[in-house]
Amino acid sequence: MLIKSDTKVQASADSSDLGADLARILLNKDRQPELARTEAWTKALLREPSFAQDESLGPEARFERTYRWLDIIRERINKELEIDADEIVRDPRRLVCVTGLLSILDGAAWAVANIHYLLALRTVLEAADRSPAVKAVADEMLKGRTVGCFVLGELSTGTNAIAIETEARYEPQTREFVLNTPTAGSLKWMPNSWFQRERKVAVLFARLVTKGEDEGVFPFLVPLDSPGVEARWIGVEPTVNLDNSCTWLRDVRIPKDYLLVDSEIELTDEGEFRCTEPSRRRRLLRSIDRLSFARLSGSLTCISATQAVVFLAVNSAREKRVFSPGSPGVSARDCSNFYLPLVDAVATMYALRLRYNSIVNGCSPEPSEEREQFMAREASILKAFVSLSTFEVIGICRQRTGSHGMFGANRILENLIGNHAIFTAEGESDVLLLKVGSDLVRGIDYKPPARARPGARSRLLSWLCRRELAVRRSLRIRMFLAQRRRPLAEVWKENTDELMRLGRIHAERLVAESLESVAREAQARDGEAGGILHLLSQIYTSGLVLRDGAWFGGRPWASRRVLRGLARARLASAQALAPRLDELVEAFEIDNAIMRAPIGESKPLSELSKLLDGGIPKGHSVMQSYHESRHWGMRRCPATETGSEAVPVTPEGD
Repeated sequence: MLIKSDTKVQASADSSDLGADLARILLNKDRQPELARTEAWTKALLREPSFAQDESLGPEARFERTYRWLDIIRERINKELEIDADEIVRDPRRLVCVTGLLSILDGAAWAVANIHYLLALRTVLEAADRSPAVKAVADEMLKGRTVGCFVLGELSTGTNAIAIETEARYEPQTREFVLNTPTAGSLKWMPNSWFQRERKVAVLFARLVTKGEDEGVFPFLVPLDSPGVEARWIGVEPTVNLDNSCTWLRDVRIPKDYLLVDSEIELTDEGEFRCTEPSRRRRLLRSIDRLSFARLSGSLTCISATQAVVFLAVNSAREKRVFSPGSPGVSARDCSNFYLPLVDAVATMYALRLRYNSIVNGCSPEPSEEREQFMAREASILKAFVSLSTFEVIGICRQRTGSHGMFGANRILENLIGNHAIFTAEGESDVLLLKVGSDLVRGIDYKPPARARPGARSRLLSWLCRRELAVRRSLRIRMFLAQRRRPLAEVWKENTDELMRLGRIHAERLVAESLESVAREAQARDGEAGGILHLLSQIYTSGLVLRDGAWFGGRPWASRRVLRGLARARLASAQALAPRLDELVEAFEIDNAIMRAPIGESKPLSELSKLLDGGIPKGHSVMQSYHESRHWGMRRCPATETGSEAVPVTPEGD
């Protein structure tokens, strides 16, 4: 049997015990207790009244709120977590926990915190020991007097950093760089650099030109209040309150020390450039690869925000009634068409989070070249795959919440837009998957799945391994034969789609392996939680197989009849887990004290219906009135402050 039909899941006498056991496994409390405590600390922080939402704020007021939240977070990080400069550079995993969970609160809050700490500040701190001027800026950023920005992408090239046109020309006589954006296409098109609540400084990427030679793209430290820097707000993204801007530079002068490079690169006062790496592309990749922890934070952001959406979707079904043939309507929890996709969504979220845990556990706390290579590879694969997978999960949950999922107060569309932002943040996920596929074909840092002893790997996971090896072998042979007759660049170009597919297949196998490995460990230690994880593993892995049924169905060991049986067994497993959805979601440790969404209440529809008893204040939506009735530290609406009468809900009312 591909999925064991004798696996039994019975209702626990104490559901909180099962939820706690699953949370202990899912949140890595045994392997990484310090990180688990940091995660719990962050969630407790987000429950405080200071982080209440207010739907009535305009754009600039929202920007002000986002940076006020950043001030609170920075102060608490300094005082309570005591994350200092050394830890930010050496082992920023606790910082990843804090920034990655902020998306549960607000997508803009995650963006500014992630940019400030893991993109800008960490880059500046790595160069601080070589320059007192850079160290002074780093101290200002640590104390909260300066906000860091990360200015990479350009209007015409996006995040294709190798094609950046912005130039930084070195002048030996003044020992300064002069930065310019020479064309309209080279305008910097990045968030977080317009709203000036505090002083801002950017880690800005530009081409280093000295003695007439282009030495490649490097990061520079550029105060955004320097003469010649101009930024223009380009409008808000739907539901994401971020000060996106277009920034350009006209003869901006910065000192020579503001070139942020490592000790292996040297630029003399006379303009002589020295570097042990001859390739300009590899010089850039060395700078970009050090941003791996920001990619790890982006992955945790997608996972945490999507877990919150799953929580809302499962919770909203408590009182929801849906169509059923021969009945005027049944509870959503009793309709398989409704709850089975939610079981799939939960299985996906467990798999992604456990893969994140495996990367965190495998990351050495001490800086080294091996750690940087490990993180550059694994964080890129994870970020690319997670952003794609969570997009699908959020779409499922949005459908299951119906029209309620369209309201901003319920936070689902906000997370959908945030997911899109992470998909393209500092490198599109498609490009990352293409790079992964290219490395697999060339055998760079690739360990093929080993032939395991019988019983060490499920049959379904063995199928995923065989698919990966077969697709890689076929692609290598095809490209090798083609490049004997045609230019290499042409061969790689025509195989782009297959390379991206190989990258995704590899990521799917890694994620499925992580879930199955943890399930096996849990089964050996804890019967009930282990049985739940085992079913989730089967549901997730069989879903990957059935999704690529066209490939598997052509194999002698996976006939159409076998796949049909697999689909039936998968359905039975999902039906067995459906009554346990609340307990499965409880393990996320996300509640409505964080989300503050109407459909996150214990009785969501009953809570909303109470608003209709006294009418809705004039000019207010039901969702906005709900927020004001709940208060949560928010300012009252003008209508209620002035004592305006409520408008009765009638066909003639406004």
